[in-house]
Amino acid sequence: MLILIDGEGASGKTVLRSLLDGHPELSVLPFHDMIIEVLVTGPENIPWLAYRDTAFLRGLLAGSSYYQLEQYALHGSIEIDVSVKDRLVIPFEFDFGRFDAAWMRRLHDTSDWTVPRIVELIHSAYRREHEGADRPVRRLVGMGFDNPATPHRLFDYTTDARLVYLNRPVPEVLAARARRRSSDREVMSRENDALTIDALLRKGKVGKMRNRLRAVRDLQDSDPDRVRIVDFHRLIEDTDDLMRELAAFLGVSYAQSMRRPTLLGRPLVTEDGRSFVGRVLDRPEELLTARERALIAMELDWRQVLNPRHLTDPGLLYRTMHLRAGRALRALGSRRPAS
Repeated sequence: MLILIDGEGASGKTVLRSLLDGHPELSVLPFHDMIIEVLVTGPENIPWLAYRDTAFLRGLLAGSSYYQLEQYALHGSIEIDVSVKDRLVIPFEFDFGRFDAAWMRRLHDTSDWTVPRIVELIHSAYRREHEGADRPVRRLVGMGFDNPATPHRLFDYTTDARLVYLNRPVPEVLAARARRRSSDREVMSRENDALTIDALLRKGKVGKMRNRLRAVRDLQDSDPDRVRIVDFHRLIEDTDDLMRELAAFLGVSYAQSMRRPTLLGRPLVTEDGRSFVGRVLDRPEELLTARERALIAMELDWRQVLNPRHLTDPGLLYRTMHLRAGRALRALGSRRPAS
């Protein structure tokens, strides 16, 4: 079974992955891999699977974070942010070259060229290299990056798949995105330094997030056995009960490890005791100015105004806009001009 953890950036995907880490019935890679995503969303008009083209496969993997595993192995550690202020460095000893050659050779020697088989070979080679043994695991967990096409293409490739989609309030996502730190190791992380609330709003991020969530809800309604939306606050504040529900959805037994976030089996806890679970970190009121919070509120209100019910009732539309504009002005600390 292929299990895809997906959602907007900063929606809690890493939190969920850390709670699945170490489960004996799951295979979880220690980074945001995006391997399943790039394999199922590859060009439909190029029959690379039929040709068993390893060079083309490597080109697809280059579009994921696959080779970031090599970078971690060279550094001997993995960086992970518990919050925008707390970064942990977890030791990581791994022979990437041996791992890479092992699964590629096994793939070359098999006639079973399918996306599930490729993912299985990558995971089994990782477990052999990292754990020293290839324990049989049928449920393979991968991370996505909120490509709208991924769930449909995934289900086209295999019926034995699950989508777990993280849903976090828009203001919290934007706050965490706008305050993320860059890394000295990753050149593309420089983009974090340029992200601002204004820039995210100009890009239409709020509308895209709402539309994406609506589409996933429709997918869940039509296919509830394979799609589950996870509420971020429940994941953090009601971890035990939610993870029991998720274990049942994934068809695995509940394990005590699902209560504690870990990476490579190591607890993800800062020196002052901060962790992914127990309390929501990176709240907008802690990270953003009053002006930034008001801009987000105005954008959310405007999106609500676009509700079709409002558009058919001009009076309701006017009252809604008037009330919300006043609320936004108060949040900005503005005063109405003297008449």
